[in-house]
Amino acid sequence: MSALKHIYWNVVHGEHEVLLSGLILFILFALALVFSGADRNRLATSAIFIAFFIGIVIFFFLSPSGINAYDEGLILAGAQRILAGEIPSVDFYTNYGPAQFYIVAGLLDLFGNSLNVTRLYDSFVAAAILPASWWLLRDLNLRWEIPAALLLVFLLVACYRNPLYPITPVLLFMVVGSQVAIRALTGTWRNAGLVGLAVIISVITLFRYDLGLLVVAAFGIPILVVLILNYKSKSITTPQFLGAIGFALSAVGLALGVTIGILYWSGMLLPALHDILTYNSANYVEMRSLPFPGFSDWRDLIASPVVYLPIAASLIGLALSLFLRHDPDRQLQKEYIAVVVLTSATIFCYLKGIVRISPIHTLLSDVPAILLLFVSFSIVKPSFVAKSLLASKLVSIGGVLAVCLFATIYGGIAVKRSLFYHQWQHGFVTTGLPTLGVFSTDPDRVAAAHYIIGITTPTERILSATGRHDKVFLNDMAFYFLTNRLPATRWHHYDPGVQTTQDVQQEIIEDLGSRKTKIIIVERQWDDVREPNKSAESSGVFILDKYILQNFEPVRNFGSISIYRR
Repeated sequence: MSALKHIYWNVVHGEHEVLLSGLILFILFALALVFSGADRNRLATSAIFIAFFIGIVIFFFLSPSGINAYDEGLILAGAQRILAGEIPSVDFYTNYGPAQFYIVAGLLDLFGNSLNVTRLYDSFVAAAILPASWWLLRDLNLRWEIPAALLLVFLLVACYRNPLYPITPVLLFMVVGSQVAIRALTGTWRNAGLVGLAVIISVITLFRYDLGLLVVAAFGIPILVVLILNYKSKSITTPQFLGAIGFALSAVGLALGVTIGILYWSGMLLPALHDILTYNSANYVEMRSLPFPGFSDWRDLIASPVVYLPIAASLIGLALSLFLRHDPDRQLQKEYIAVVVLTSATIFCYLKGIVRISPIHTLLSDVPAILLLFVSFSIVKPSFVAKSLLASKLVSIGGVLAVCLFATIYGGIAVKRSLFYHQWQHGFVTTGLPTLGVFSTDPDRVAAAHYIIGITTPTERILSATGRHDKVFLNDMAFYFLTNRLPATRWHHYDPGVQTTQDVQQEIIEDLGSRKTKIIIVERQWDDVREPNKSAESSGVFILDKYILQNFEPVRNFGSISIYRR
């Protein structure tokens, strides 16, 4: 009850971020309503491009005003290292695929070393999810459901995307891949669609290695299910059935084979497999797992619907897939195929976030879940309308109003942390750091960054460390980008269960010595973070901490940041 009171208080007292959120969402809803009714042949293309470019602008100004120390920082630091001639996994540790690193590196090289550039790219990718979702829903002949669905998709992406987090482009390709799979299985594109799907699977693998097999299953299972059902209904013959399966396996195998070949030829494959198998696969569950949220606190009331939404949508999708009647003498309907594809995508994408359960990590499955819910409703609606047209309209109107209210409250989260809101509250201010552009960070980090820039040359390498290395939560990866200085070690990206081990700490010490590193930045902000998992426990390994104390001395302090010099 207290959680509901907190939300109610925010709404009735008209906090700026909630009111601004309502205005933005009202504009977006009106645009989506107009676009959903646009004539398919004359105005659809224009509507898509208008929505897309409006989305880029809105997502850019709704970007978090501050730089993210970890997810965003590790991509930026990796891109810097690529521009210096280094290779992911070979020259620096990462548990991500190379795609995001190389895209960001290319953009920084072309347009300048500024956060403005990378946030525009991230906004471009986030905005593209909206027309991709519109395309899928429109192709299934949905009408009034489209504005509500797009509103929820926009809302979740705006609230829970992490800038440069590779999940955002993966989400875009998952939506596009779902549409391609639906068209391939309905015969619109057939073999061309299966080839396109194989390429999409390979691209997703290059963004996130861990999602490669999940995506193969996410799209492979509905292909198999639909082919079996068509075969049982005698819509396709045995040679057609076997030929379709063989073609799909060949296309995916060839695409993944080329991807693996590229990784092997570049030298990334073997060190990436070593790091993933030695550290991440062995440590991730016990070091990063989180409990499912409840409903006691108002923050839980905000997060829980997002976390549990894919479960509810999957159950509805499975029920429709199992019990929805179709004519056994005809090809499966497109709507039914869409339910099967989106249900599979929702379930397998949810597996990605089930360990470290939070809205950020379930976002990949939340968007397919939203699309699935609205497609499912469009299927069952005709029988409901037949019983009572008035009741159907009331439920539809009530549902849209509920979505708008829910979206307005949620939207306040994105608005309050946004670039636009920050500049509106504080006036147009800059930090004086060229790499930050119009964005910001806390004053202590700005002061520390200016200090490092002043006492080092651009070719000197530094280490952004933590106050202790027997237990780590994360380190300030963004500091490398803020100062435009390269990391001094292969192990620049801190993970629990990795930098806390003796062999990795020994390698860091060797890197610091071989590169004659003079400066270490010690950020103690996250030293005392204790999550309900094994990352809260000490590994008992202190050799790196002892090395720093014996070979470096503190020269300046900036809040929780200490600068150590050899």
